[in-house]
Amino acid sequence: MIALLPSMLLLVGAGITWAARHRSDRLTWGVATAFALLAWLSVLVTLPALPAEIALSAWRPTSLFASRLEISLDRPAWGILYAMATALLGILLTAVARPAGGAAGSRTRRSAPAPRSDPSAAPALPPRPRWGALRCPR
Repeated sequence: MIALLPSMLLLVGAGITWAARHRSDRLTWGVATAFALLAWLSVLVTLPALPAEIALSAWRPTSLFASRLEISLDRPAWGILYAMATALLGILLTAVARPAGGAAGSRTRRSAPAPRSDPSAAPALPPRPRWGALRCPR
């Protein structure tokens, strides 16, 4: 059962973060970071209990299903799990320092320049303003 602990903590944290999505950003960030930290610590706790296996169900009839459905956690899989939990925690801890520029879609749309048909051509200049149209009426 200890092999499921990090996944269950992240799942519960995602549910609580989703439930608190209409509250302040500080609260949702704090809940997400707290559960990511708990999951990261639970990954460290699972290391002495390796290898761990969980049989989720026994398939019937056994003549059709020779192998059972199970989750196993060994040393190579633990390293991958630890790297993913560390990356998630790092992303959440540094998210506070990033400038709030809206959704990721709006940042990516405005950062990419329009493609040019001829790469050797000089970039197009903006149109010159027509000063006659900007004069004040008398």
